[in-house]
Amino acid sequence: GFDTRKQMHKALVEQVRGWIDEGVEPTAIGVAARTNPKVADVQKALEGAGLTTCLLPQKDLPSKPGVRLGTMHRMKGLEYERVAVCDVDDDSVPAVWAMTDKDADPVQHASDLELEKCLLYVAATRARDGLYLTWAGTPSRFLGK
Repeated sequence: GFDTRKQMHKALVEQVRGWIDEGVEPTAIGVAARTNPKVADVQKALEGAGLTTCLLPQKDLPSKPGVRLGTMHRMKGLEYERVAVCDVDDDSVPAVWAMTDKDADPVQHASDLELEKCLLYVAATRARDGLYLTWAGTPSRFLGK
């Protein structure tokens, strides 16, 4: 966990560079975030540090070089040697906009909360050999204490 997103992105760059220095191919590294704008922020940070990235398209898998970037949804069904899941803070995961108000419909709210938890699980289990989770501020309630 980090105090700021800038610190979080800096640490992510260091982690990805560390994996590459260990001999992990960039195409064997996946980086996920909850939303496309957060993926774009990650892409900017990695590319700003001189790392090559490749956004995962909606269909098929890319043949271009670079660290694979995508939303948590897009990571479903894929596997990478190493995975970083970014922005796992309590404002992003669960995503407030994806949740039904608890007072309006407590049953749907509980279902939405479970779906958000499952989405984080999907992203985290894309990692075969190493997982790195980051957040700025308050960690997601799904990470426990």
